[in-house]
Amino acid sequence: MRVPTVDYRGEETDCDRGDVLRDVLLAAGLSPHNGTADALNCRGHGSCGTCAVAVEGAVSDPTRRERLRLATPPHDGDSPLRLACQTRVLGDVTVEKFPGFWGQHVDDDSLGDDSLNDDSLDNDPLDDGESTADDRGSTADDGESTANDHDSGSAVD
Repeated sequence: MRVPTVDYRGEETDCDRGDVLRDVLLAAGLSPHNGTADALNCRGHGSCGTCAVAVEGAVSDPTRRERLRLATPPHDGDSPLRLACQTRVLGDVTVEKFPGFWGQHVDDDSLGDDSLNDDSLDNDPLDDGESTADDRGSTADDGESTANDHDSGSAVD
């Protein structure tokens, strides 16, 4: 029996039928994550959604956990994405990772698969693009002073 081949970002790796896609990629030195999601992920438990990828080929059906996670923002339950940590390889597959911390920008393939790198996708998932007073290092002054506003180490006559 021929072993399945996984094609990801131009690299091919063989695996056993039934292997978890995330494990196959990591064992080959490839990551199913973008940017800081390499460190900030659920380690294959299907709860974070950062390993979402498009998969073409013979794979297992989505698990209940996978369906629930992909139906929760920032993902869209109608998208073609799969969680690499919940997907078992059953035959030859081609895998594509899209832009965004969670790889959720399926319609925004403007970067192209070859240009996906840690620098271009190292975004703060909670950053809405607007700066706040805290971001700028300033604070609001309400005009009231507190004991912490004054130096209590010496008395002034």
